[in-house]
Amino acid sequence: MERLVILVMGKWQERALVSAQLQEEGYEVLSFPDFETATAFLCQTPSLPDGVILDFKGMKASAEELRAFRLLLGNTPLVLCTAPYSRNREAEEALNPVEILIRPFTVKELVETVKKLIPLSGP
Repeated sequence: MERLVILVMGKWQERALVSAQLQEEGYEVLSFPDFETATAFLCQTPSLPDGVILDFKGMKASAEELRAFRLLLGNTPLVLCTAPYSRNREAEEALNPVEILIRPFTVKELVETVKKLIPLSGP
């Protein structure tokens, strides 16, 4: 059974690279360009993803919106990607990520983090 990962990342090039690598590893990936679109999807889907990658770089959301997003996810593991000079402690607190990756990191490092947190089922 495939594990579903939701990828929220602003730059389409980065989204494509990460998505392709995760799919190559065996994950099903749904990618979204922004926080609002991902939230709308989560509000409409009957089942939760196995994990979420949220790249917060360049995204704007209130603490209230972030807490609502976290509530939608329940206990779903969330990996938060950020930059060293744009870290948002309030966002980090509201999202309660299981892992925070701070740029610069590689696609491989991100994929390895996902593999550690959301292992694929055995054959």
